[in-house]
Amino acid sequence: MGRVRTGYYRLFAGGCDLKSNVKFNKLAEIFSQLADEQVEELKQEHPFLNQNESRWILVRYNIEVKKMIAMGELIKISTYQSSYSKYVCIRDYIVQDESGAILMFAQCQWVMRNEANGKICAIPQEYAALSSKREAEGFPTLAKIHEPEYPKEAALDLQTRFYDYDFNGHVNNSVYFSYILNEQFPIDLHRYQIKNIDINYKSGMVFGKTYHLLTQEVEEEGGIALYQKICNDSDIAAVMITHWTEKTTI
Repeated sequence: MGRVRTGYYRLFAGGCDLKSNVKFNKLAEIFSQLADEQVEELKQEHPFLNQNESRWILVRYNIEVKKMIAMGELIKISTYQSSYSKYVCIRDYIVQDESGAILMFAQCQWVMRNEANGKICAIPQEYAALSSKREAEGFPTLAKIHEPEYPKEAALDLQTRFYDYDFNGHVNNSVYFSYILNEQFPIDLHRYQIKNIDINYKSGMVFGKTYHLLTQEVEEEGGIALYQKICNDSDIAAVMITHWTEKTTI
């Protein structure tokens, strides 16, 4: 395990849904904040981190849910840079309750883009050295999301808001969770509970463009899978799949 950065949090009404569970977009904001804090800490020790002109781009977000976080519950979140390949860096997050039990485990995959030419570039060895696992030791991979056919007549128009965008004019990565888990969500939340979220970021959502949310529900062993795609006529912003299991009690 690489160097670990840890924070303790309690989230209340503003960061919770109507069922008094912490919202995933709020959790993703905390993940990002905690990682930024660690990067700033590392920059003080490793000057080369301030010299690189490339930019990190998030391409995949996978969250395994063992138990939802309740409003007001004290949680411990730990993050570390766990592994890398030539072009991909992995950052892990562990969410625990007061007793130390794991509530969620998240894995983010990042690539580095050269800002001069806009192309993905190889990760410098100085960055890779900060990871705990090298490619030769076994690189964790996430399965490709194989999309079904989407019923286009059921597409939902997405209304992006000005505060959804970052300084680059793209929708912030954490906001995607609020788009896919929206008020018109098709899953019966009284019957099903979420067990996994997998988001594959593509071109990103750009300010001023109109997007649509396509959804298709597929039965699978032990529950259902919900495939979703955010796109417009020319671009695919993101492809997502959420897995749901039936609750033992309703």
